[in-house]
Amino acid sequence: MTGAELLAYVKKVFKRTDKDTEVYEAITDTVAHIKTRVDPDAYKTLTTSLAISTLGEYKIAVPAATGTIIGDVIVKDGENSYELVKKTKAEFDRLYPNQDATDAVRAMPDHWCLYGGYIYLGHNPDKTTYTYTLNYTTGTLETITASTASVPFSARYRECLRAGTLKRAFQLVENADLAEYWGVQFEGPQPDIEVGGLLGQILREERRNAYAPGSTQYQDI
Repeated sequence: MTGAELLAYVKKVFKRTDKDTEVYEAITDTVAHIKTRVDPDAYKTLTTSLAISTLGEYKIAVPAATGTIIGDVIVKDGENSYELVKKTKAEFDRLYPNQDATDAVRAMPDHWCLYGGYIYLGHNPDKTTYTYTLNYTTGTLETITASTASVPFSARYRECLRAGTLKRAFQLVENADLAEYWGVQFEGPQPDIEVGGLLGQILREERRNAYAPGSTQYQDI
């Protein structure tokens, strides 16, 4: 659906003709909310070109518009590659208390942490030719307007988009009862505990698509 088509779909319920700008803002916020809660596969990507440029560097800026980082960073050195072990910043600092020291150990990294928009690597890389793979969701805020050619999620989940938009629109005009009603339709009566409603249906579908069977590895004990 285009932005104009979705606006018309929402206004079949909302009715107000003087709040189009606010409704478009509500659609924009609802799209962003769905991305954040569901991590839909259509907005997942990876980069394989992260690297340091100079020996002695130990942190890499995360790609612009990164939303959620998925899994661990992978380091690659030709045919040799493995996942780095993620640490909290406090744990990382205990392992690598002074990475700026001239005698800091340099080696193929074993650990990483996320801090201040950077990926910290430890040990300090001993090569600039290592590359680092990162899986993540894109967090770009898409401003929805009448000229938007295709509103995200509208092809399959227009009811969910409308419910989330109506929740916000009725909050705007201080109609608490209808805002609450459409909030329940959108994400269930207790969204902070478990996502339900129409958003929960999207979440369950995404989880089914991403599911892979697992097994317990024999440990010979």
